[in-house]
Amino acid sequence: MRILFCTPDPADAGGVFTSSTRIVGSLRARGHEVVHLHPESHRFPGDVARGEHWRVPRCALPEWSDHVEAAIRAVNAEVVVGFYGWGPAQAAVAAGSRLDARTIVALRGNDLDRDFLDPGRHALIRWAVKRADAVCTVSVEMAGKVEAWCLREARVVGNGVDRERFQPVDGAAFRERHGLSGRVYAMFGELKPKRGVEALAQVAAAGWTPLVVGRVRPSVSHLVPKEAVVVDWLDPEGLPEAYAAADVVGQPSHHDGLPNVVLEAMACGRVVVASPVGGLPDVIEHGANGFLATPDTLLATLEAAYGSDVGVRARETVPSVDREAARWEALLAGDGDPHPLS
Repeated sequence: MRILFCTPDPADAGGVFTSSTRIVGSLRARGHEVVHLHPESHRFPGDVARGEHWRVPRCALPEWSDHVEAAIRAVNAEVVVGFYGWGPAQAAVAAGSRLDARTIVALRGNDLDRDFLDPGRHALIRWAVKRADAVCTVSVEMAGKVEAWCLREARVVGNGVDRERFQPVDGAAFRERHGLSGRVYAMFGELKPKRGVEALAQVAAAGWTPLVVGRVRPSVSHLVPKEAVVVDWLDPEGLPEAYAAADVVGQPSHHDGLPNVVLEAMACGRVVVASPVGGLPDVIEHGANGFLATPDTLLATLEAAYGSDVGVRARETVPSVDREAARWEALLAGDGDPHPLS
């Protein structure tokens, strides 16, 4: 199958770009011809890099749609994926529908929980969702929102993780390098308002050592307690060791999609304590392969989680990249159960 994947600028996308790169790689490994197209802010107008990795200047939606249309023609794409509800979705649907290519809008999290509720973006996101040939989300909760808000079916295609790359290792050296002692509660990825950063102060007051691996946005820096150890950059190859240094990996989000960091921590055999939002209840069975907690129950849940063996079960049950790729193949072909996780 010839597929064009349209994604946001990597500088803006974070986990969205990580997920799209993983999915594109998996589909190529299964024999599909996949071109990955996205804007880059450092490119000047007219500076377009073509090939399997098609990079275009950052631009307004009409120009972005023109770039997507040119790519569809160049590679004779059968399917065009807008891999995020604001930007890629509109460009993919506008261009794909003009050229009779099958169009898919993939909603990832913030595009539905935040952008859809923005008066300046709502109408165009709703238009793309209604006009696309298929819509998918990363969680059952998000699919329900699409069906309630846009009155159309959304398929659930959750994220997967490479269990060969992310597996249990020894975290003692990481702890020593960064002066970590006692019980370590870690948060991974960029800290921003939706992440529930206030949990760090809560656990610090209870005697835990907070660890942050990722950039801290200025808007939430005041919520990071002085006791926290912050590692603002880490080579991706060092992530398994960092996960291993944590007694508990926390994801206390106010709203979420299906975060890569949670799946990576589970694949590394760590105990995850997460909020019961977004796709987190889809992959975590409380007390069996992880724990779900609200702010009111967080500390009690951490006591139950500390020293437990649910990390072993977490690795056994975490969704694999093979399962993720198979579900994408079914979606791209127009097959599959609308709610394969339920």
